[in-house]
Amino acid sequence: MIFYSDITVHSKLTIGVDDIGHDVKFFGATAGKYMLWDESANALVLPDATPISIGTGGGDLQIKHTGTNSEINNWTGDLYLTQNANNKDIIFQSDDNSGGVATYLALDGSTKTIEVSVPINVGVDNTGYDVKFFGATSGQYMLWDESADTLFVTGEIDAGSLDISGNVDVDGTTNLDAVDID
Repeated sequence: MIFYSDITVHSKLTIGVDDIGHDVKFFGATAGKYMLWDESANALVLPDATPISIGTGGGDLQIKHTGTNSEINNWTGDLYLTQNANNKDIIFQSDDNSGGVATYLALDGSTKTIEVSVPINVGVDNTGYDVKFFGATSGQYMLWDESADTLFVTGEIDAGSLDISGNVDVDGTTNLDAVDID
């Protein structure tokens, strides 16, 4: 049956019966753009570059696969990823370069920590960024200053051992409990 005018349904519309479904396809105004309920896959299927758009006007948040990459794009306000399950985590995983998948970053909800399981690079060689770690006391921090190529520490460095290769320049008082000069 083909209809060439609008159809309005004022009650529940059921297609198929439980455990015996049917494909249902909705076409868009552009060739190749559609949404398919694929009963054999039990999945909602959209072709490449067809976004799921959420928000007034259809464009505040979009999720799509471009044919090459998968994208989540937000154009209005902040983007929140919220884990509401008690003591559960948000886990970021990726290919581990050996045919498996590994966790690279986890936001641990039970310990309130960020766990990084791989080395962290800030910038690339010959193009760095400032990195600053704050302490519990106001004004105390450790700063890698990329423009000076220098590590600055306000406060003390407490180390069981400290090996320095190169020259040492001390501005201020030096207190040495024991000295061994080779």
